[in-house]
Amino acid sequence: MNGALGVLQRYAYKLVLMPIVAGIAYEIIRFAGGRKESLITKLLLLPGLLMQKITTREPDRDMIEVAIKSLLCVRESEESSCKKAAEEASV
Repeated sequence: MNGALGVLQRYAYKLVLMPIVAGIAYEIIRFAGGRKESLITKLLLLPGLLMQKITTREPDRDMIEVAIKSLLCVRESEESSCKKAAEEASV
């Protein structure tokens, strides 16, 4: 099981197990949504929240400024394309 066969087998396992893991995660999140104050819920969600705390941080002012400018640019682009479509439809 060395070489390409081993790699293919690992990817096959991951592909087969992905829907199962996603389904379990979905059910945990659904369970937690209705029982936010439960000790069991807090314990189930703790590892994910700790991982999120480690891997994310608050954006600084420059990041927020870029995000706002990007959003405004997209909105402007969408508005102009909607106007063009409306003009073409009326012709």
